[in-house]
Amino acid sequence: MVRETLVPTLFVPMTGTAEAARRVQPDPTRPTLENGGFETLLDDSREPVAWYYGRQSEVVESDEAREGKRSLKLQNMDPGRPAQVFQGFPIDGRKIGRLSLTAALQAEGIRIGLGPDESPAFVVRFFDEGRSRSSKAPVAIGLGTFPWKDVSGTVPVPVWAREAILQIGMLGATGRLEVDDVRIEAIPR
Repeated sequence: MVRETLVPTLFVPMTGTAEAARRVQPDPTRPTLENGGFETLLDDSREPVAWYYGRQSEVVESDEAREGKRSLKLQNMDPGRPAQVFQGFPIDGRKIGRLSLTAALQAEGIRIGLGPDESPAFVVRFFDEGRSRSSKAPVAIGLGTFPWKDVSGTVPVPVWAREAILQIGMLGATGRLEVDDVRIEAIPR
């Protein structure tokens, strides 16, 4: 067998025997993000570990990074195109009432895309156990040009939520956004 790293991917949760046999079970009462500083890369790659579906994204190295030496650059010059990364995590909406999001950001020339909904944001998408019900909650990032600053926001967690996906993206906006030190904190019900 030969192992070859291609791209990060998120699969729907395992079920049945495969899920029961997992040695490490995720704790939906303590949701966390991995590699929020974008320091760890996939083998032989410039792709950040634990983040997937990256579009128009690049890990960059700089002494000015807020955590370590790396940050993530999202850049889009064509209004309406995605520039984003995602990370999924378990969450139990029966126990967790709100989710606090924090990150260090810097931007250059960010403008709204084709419509008012095309502005950069953190978006948390919540799913129920069967992925038949979902909702999303955004935290706006801001427009224009600004140096490194901390941005934070809090979103409500639906009581039926059992899984969440964090999207960090330009969401159709244009310009350049650098992201570092991304963290979440669960706030109990």
